Amino acid sequence: MPKTRRVDTLFGRLMLAQGLLSLLATGLMWGLIVSERNIELGPVHAQRWAPRIQQALAAPDDRLAAGLAIGHNMRVQTDRPEGLWFAAHWLPFWKSASPELTKLGVDASEPYLSMRDGELVLWAQMAPSGQRKRWVSLSASDGLPPATTRVSRLLLLIFLIVTLASLLYTRRVTDPIQQLRQHMRARAHGGAAGPAPSLQVPARAPVEIRDIYADYASLIAQLQAQERERALLLAGVSHDLRGPLGRIRLAAEMLPEVAANLAGVGAITRNVDHADRLVGSFLDFVRAGTLQMDEAPDLAAVVRQAVDRFGRRPDELRLVAPGSLPLAQANALLIDRLVFNLVDNALKHGRPPVKVVLSQQPGSVVLDVVDQGEGLAGAGGDALFLAFARGDSSRRLPGSGLGLAVVQQIAQRLQGRLEHFRDARGHTMRVVLRERAGAATG
Repeated sequence: MPKTRRVDTLFGRLMLAQGLLSLLATGLMWGLIVSERNIELGPVHAQRWAPRIQQALAAPDDRLAAGLAIGHNMRVQTDRPEGLWFAAHWLPFWKSASPELTKLGVDASEPYLSMRDGELVLWAQMAPSGQRKRWVSLSASDGLPPATTRVSRLLLLIFLIVTLASLLYTRRVTDPIQQLRQHMRARAHGGAAGPAPSLQVPARAPVEIRDIYADYASLIAQLQAQERERALLLAGVSHDLRGPLGRIRLAAEMLPEVAANLAGVGAITRNVDHADRLVGSFLDFVRAGTLQMDEAPDLAAVVRQAVDRFGRRPDELRLVAPGSLPLAQANALLIDRLVFNLVDNALKHGRPPVKVVLSQQPGSVVLDVVDQGEGLAGAGGDALFLAFARGDSSRRLPGSGLGLAVVQQIAQRLQGRLEHFRDARGHTMRVVLRERAGAATG
């Protein structure tokens, strides 16, 4: 399965959102500081510019036609400049500088921003009061002074402090959620009716997180009670049924062996055996959810023993497995039942030869049971993993519809998953387990 990208986690998304908000807030703060600074400096620059502009505007038109330089990035010309971007009435600097220019006898209007020789320039029409206006360019370094280095460092420091505070608070929110997720995974692995690891609410968790913990604990308590009742019911009924079934079989077998009784005794025996298998399936389903995963069996040995019990010829059933493959946090009986059910399902509903392949892949252990039958019908076959579900083609065969449901439940408790697909080898039922095994040997 693809690895989860950091930004896809709750922590990553919260940090990304808070980082963007911090950057936006810092930018707005920087803009506010610069705007206030420029508003204060606007009248000062206007007082410095006014004498130069008045002196330049007094020059003859023939000198102004070609453009007259009156300072760094300051020019006066009669024609409209090329490349004017957009009106700059909104600039805080202009709003504070233009009234001061008017007080000093220079009418200024129509400010525009432009680029000249790679520098930002502010153009405006200016003239002494009552005279024809000319286009005058002002230095952007004066009109739009940048923030000082000290201010920039201060803003950077504020951004870092806000980001660090966001990191700590985000951790405070996401850590309890991560702990709850780990507890839920351990709960699923331990079985619904087994003992659950203690769930401690973090002392400094927010109120909403505490409520989630309380609701989850209440839900788990209800599910445990229901699961215990279900397990006791199935186990009790199954156990109680085996006594009468055994007595019925014994009574049938003790009938006189005469021709008139043979057909009836055979029918009774077959039905008792079928009922006994159903009872065994119920018990397997109960055990799949209650037995503890506290063993470290040799997975290869357990699979080999389960396959050998079928006693089939190599051309009908074949096993490919390493010599040894230890698996921690497992249960040998449940693994045996998983393998047995998969192979039994392939022999009953598929076609030989059936091949069982146990292998290690990067990060996982894989068990494949391959047969040459039609298999499950695409994605709809997943419905057969539910308890008591049976396919149309299997209804003519004896069974309870619990075989694959038991396999699915055991695979989940082993922190794995059950898959089915068809490829060049045939129809495959695959169990993928998270790797908790040592290196294979032999």
